[in-house]
This record gives sequence, structure tokens and C-alpha cells, in this order.
Amino acid sequence: MKPPVNELMDRIFSLSKHGIKMGLNNMVSALRILDMDLTNIRFVHIAGTNGKGSTAAALDSLIRCHSQGLTVGLYTSPHLVKFNERIVVNGEQISDDDMLNIADLLFKKCENIPLTFFEFTTLMALCHFINNNVNIAIMETGLGGRLDATNIITPEVAIITSINYDHMEYLGKTLNDIAMEKAGVFKKGSLAVIARTNSNDVLKQHAIKTGIKKLYELRKDFNYSVNKDNSFNFSINGKVVYEHITKDLLGEHQYSNFSLALITFNLLGLKGDNNSITDALKKVIWPGRLEPLNIKGKKAYLDVSHNVEGIEKTIEFLKTAHKNEPIYTACGFMKDKDYIKMIALLSNISKKVFLIPTTVPGRELGKIEYKKLFLDRQTENILICNDLDDAINEITKENGILLFTGSIYSYEHLRKAIQEV
Repeated sequence: MKPPVNELMDRIFSLSKHGIKMGLNNMVSALRILDMDLTNIRFVHIAGTNGKGSTAAALDSLIRCHSQGLTVGLYTSPHLVKFNERIVVNGEQISDDDMLNIADLLFKKCENIPLTFFEFTTLMALCHFINNNVNIAIMETGLGGRLDATNIITPEVAIITSINYDHMEYLGKTLNDIAMEKAGVFKKGSLAVIARTNSNDVLKQHAIKTGIKKLYELRKDFNYSVNKDNSFNFSINGKVVYEHITKDLLGEHQYSNFSLALITFNLLGLKGDNNSITDALKKVIWPGRLEPLNIKGKKAYLDVSHNVEGIEKTIEFLKTAHKNEPIYTACGFMKDKDYIKMIALLSNISKKVFLIPTTVPGRELGKIEYKKLFLDRQTENILICNDLDDAINEITKENGILLFTGSIYSYEHLRKAIQEV
């Protein structure tokens, strides 16, 4: 007999049969039936192709280290190992008991609403935040923004981290189309924060049309500069606010993500000093993002980048940090991603690339599909493995920097297999 929490997880994941539905009708109906009042929560809403989770984690740490008693909620997706990771209050993941109680309520009260998996989990987060009297809630979109289930909230600050190609079947074929969907998180009277994206003009035009209170743009209204020791200075309107602050998360792109978190921290009316800001940023742990490992005495990274922009950022880091060292890559992708381009990018910097078949139902990419890619090409440095264990066995024979990347959904099995090695 399965434990109650396992039965619950099976029931929640079974909601995936409803697929992905873009729109807020189910959320509106559910909030009405649940009589859910969100007006006492100050929301920060984060959209973007990449960087949402790191920005959210940094902002969460900043607020909790400086909030003087405020209760902070954090909602992110997907989880890497355990569902509870998605819903966090004051750094504590939702307990199994709380999940059981909230889910039971939702299944009973919303039985006539065909909620999707993501709609259900978003409602669970909102219920948990209300139950815990959360003061500030940081919510990451699941897909896009305008029609995402999280867009039922009205944020005090809306953040857009990046715009690039991903999920085009839902968000549109052009960057401007994708930008318009993500800009749907802007609400009248709210503040907006945007990074340097590929579609800033579109974002700014939509912000004005929406009636936001004020927009803050990276490199224009706030900025960062990196020092020789890899610390960085953060400025607002040309004035340095924090200097020589440091972070532990790897990658040049994290300076941008952390700057988005810092400007939002400021807009929420919170302040710190150089030491307290550094302490907060060094506490940020976001597994699977250039996560450093040691395998048989070799330097390795576990990275869940799964679209072209993410892979490019990973490559940028490796070329800077390990420019004179050989790189070996093991990667597996979902078939609905631009895996051809990502494999090409990784093969350009890798002595060898070990391709891992993936098995997520409906999105699997197997040995046959990989072999079809290379029928007419010379690919001495690309090897197709039988499975994850085979890839790990082969790559760990090499001497150099080892990179494991390609999919969020492989993280749990990959981490476990690597630990066993």
C-alpha cells in the first residue's frame, strides 16, 4: 500500500491528462469557489525565457535576510527532485501534511473544474501562502505570462528576465510575439523591471499601454559593473548603492539576474549594506545551474540548461573559466527542444559529446532519432550512448572538465547516478 503522500502525488500528476491550457478561466472559477482573498499579499511576478528561478531565489534570500519579520513565500517550477521544492515559506518547503490537507480541499471544492497540473499546483501555493500569512510572495511563471495560471495575481513588481526562443508552439514564432506574451504580467499601477532582452522596445511599449506606474530597465535605470576580483558594484541612476558584493552562483549571467533581484528589493522599500547584501547573495543555492561537482577527482558541472540561450550561457562560462582545458559533455534533450542546434553548439567546444536518450513520455528522444541526425555528416566527436549509466561510464573515462546538461527532467536520476560513481 502506497503512503498517502505518494498517492497524492499520483493524483496530482494525473492532472497532466488535461494537458497545457493557456488561459485564466479555470483559475478565476477556482478562486471564486475557494473564496480566496489575495489582497493582503504583496506579489512579485517573474517571467522570462531563462533566469527566472535564479532571480527568484536571490530576491527571496535578500528579503528574508533584511525583512525584519516579514513572511516570504516562493513559488517556482519545475522541481528537480521533490514536489515540495515548488512551494516554500521562509525558506521551508511545504510539508507533506500541508500538501495533503490543501490538495484534499482543492480536489473537493474544485471537482467540477478541469484543472491542469500547473493550475492545481499554483492554487496549492496560493492556499499555503494565505494559511501562513505571507506578506511578500515571489511567483515564477510556468509558461509565458499573459495566459499563465500565475497571472491571476496583481503584482507590486513584475520582472522580465530574458526573451528568447522556447515553447514557440504556445508563445509564438517570433521574439516579439514571445515578448508580448511575457509582458502580460505587467498590470496597471504596478512597477516593471526588465533585463536587456532581445525585445525591449516591445516590452516598453506594452508597459506604457498597460499603464504601469514606472519601468526600470537594466543598463539604463540600474546597472552592475564587475570588478577584477569578480565582485560587483550595483548602481541605480548612475549612483553606486552597493559595492564589492559577491555571489557564489557561477556564470556571468548571474550578475544580471542578481541585479534584477537587487532593484526589486529596493523597490519593495528594503535596504541593506555591502556586507548584508553579500551575505544574502552567498546564501543563494539553486541546484542544477552550473552546479560544481567532483567526480573521481575531476572537475564537473551539472547544468539543467535546456534551450539555446541557456546552453550559450553555459558555454560562455566554460570558455572563460576553463579556456585551456579539454571539455567533455554528456547531454540528453527533449524532442520538442531545438536539440540539433544545442548539440552543434556543445560539439564545437567539446572534445567529445556523449548523447543520452531521454524517456519522458511524449517528449522522448531516443537512439534512432539521434542517429538520423548524423547520417550525412562526419561526427567523430559525437557518440550515442545506450542510456544514462552508459554515458556516465564513458565520460568519466576522460580527463578534462566534465559537463552534464540538456534537461531539467534528467536532474534527479543524473545526480543520483553521479553520486554513486
